Amino acid sequence: MARRARGAHSTASTATLHSALCLLWLVNQCIASCYWLDRTDVNAWWNVSEYEYYQPCHNVTASNATAASMCCATGPGRVAQGNADRCMENGLCYSDALQLYWRESCTDPTWQDPACIKLFVNGTSMPSSPLFQKPRAS
Repeated sequence: MARRARGAHSTASTATLHSALCLLWLVNQCIASCYWLDRTDVNAWWNVSEYEYYQPCHNVTASNATAASMCCATGPGRVAQGNADRCMENGLCYSDALQLYWRESCTDPTWQDPACIKLFVNGTSMPSSPLFQKPRAS
């Protein structure tokens, strides 16, 4: 039976871990950010890491970087706080906590892509727009 050199497994594991971390970093650099109408990066405005609060509702990666998506507060930071939104198929966000549908940010910083829902874009400084509350059951 051949003996493995001492530390060889550890070195291989370290190299694999390093490679995996580099790959994750590269993937993160290729994923689209979420922007308000004034081109502000939403997560940067909140001073949190990318996707901590807001993330695209649809998978936007380097391979389909021309595809835009609406964003909602569905990131791990919001989940941990217990106030994550849900992405609706129509591109709107829904807040279970507030029982409110709303339009948030988009991955296209210019908002020119048809996937960016242009509701309430009259030039006001309000970054996201509440649309209507779901009627409460009586």
